[in-house]
Amino acid sequence: MLRTCVQAISCCSGDRHSLEALFNDTPTHSEASPCNDLGNSKLRDVVTLAEDLLPGRQMSAWQRSWCTAETVQIYLRGRQGDVHAAAKILAEALEWRGRNQDILSGSRMPQWQSDLRVLTRAESGHPILYICFRHVVAGNIAETLAHTAVALEAAVLSLRGGAQELDIIVDCHGFGPQHLDPRPALPFMSMIKQPYRDRMRSAILVGAPMAFNFLYKVASRFANEKTRRKAKFMSVEEAVTHFRCIAGRDAARVVEGIMASNRQGMDCQPGEVKGRHLPSELDDIASPFRRSSAQDTLPPPMRTSGGWDVMQSSKVGGEIHRRGSVHQLEDFEGRKLPGKVAPVAGLDHGYSSWGLPPISVRSRQVLDRHSAPEEVGAQRWSCCRRRSYRRV
Repeated sequence: MLRTCVQAISCCSGDRHSLEALFNDTPTHSEASPCNDLGNSKLRDVVTLAEDLLPGRQMSAWQRSWCTAETVQIYLRGRQGDVHAAAKILAEALEWRGRNQDILSGSRMPQWQSDLRVLTRAESGHPILYICFRHVVAGNIAETLAHTAVALEAAVLSLRGGAQELDIIVDCHGFGPQHLDPRPALPFMSMIKQPYRDRMRSAILVGAPMAFNFLYKVASRFANEKTRRKAKFMSVEEAVTHFRCIAGRDAARVVEGIMASNRQGMDCQPGEVKGRHLPSELDDIASPFRRSSAQDTLPPPMRTSGGWDVMQSSKVGGEIHRRGSVHQLEDFEGRKLPGKVAPVAGLDHGYSSWGLPPISVRSRQVLDRHSAPEEVGAQRWSCCRRRSYRRV
């Protein structure tokens, strides 16, 4: 509460330098005491009960090292001091971490599916994550979730000055129909709900097109009201102003610069490229996610010579609407676009359990009327190609 009040006052006054002296000497998340040194008997009880709920009723040394007083307190606070209820959700988080230990410990790096990373850090010590849809590869859900887990873990390890939360920027520039697959929504929200519980301070959705509402509504179904209130839709200018207020001028300049940079050029460039480091741009990130350990597992991007570009997907990409046995393409204002498409058998499945129309959204867009000849389109990333749609 004190931190929030100081930030608000300093933001309005324009003087944020006093915040550094106030927070610089606070221990980092990685320096917090392990569960063996928990001074509060209630916290120790939560850990003991959580261990009994784990498979085999055993907690590995790696899982135990994560149970710091600060972390366990988050789960106890999330259940209003109920030890048994807190132990249950802590056990869920520990079990998830056990299943993903190779990714979270840095022994295996995922195949980068986007540019999601820790971009910078606020003056108050809160890390800022950033992702732009221009560089998002759709389709590989397992690696997308692994990439997300590594970025979130890197962000938590980047907390400084007593901060316990992070901010995330979702830049919707380049968002198109290929990004409408809702299947990652549930595991992602489950990740936010337990393993990274109460870690998100705000989620800023920048320049979201109308089609993005579909994905947002799906994800919102799996979030509570408290989490939903943290999401805010903003323009580029509003987002820069917002971060200038809550994060400081230096962080706001970094945010403004990366959003301007992503609005230039045409390439979809997931992973590490020149000038970009994954999972974090920060030099002082705790092991195992230092810059030297991040390896790009995708080939260098290919440029197209005036053909399809990722930016077009936000301008001419249409929503897919079901019309009997075929799908009618429409633009974001409801006007019909030329051509109809039908899904290839085998991909039009899985959505009924989400309560959504069984429309395949991983399918290829019939937008070649806007692009260069086929030989140019063939130069796209193999991992980015739209697939499984045929003309009818």
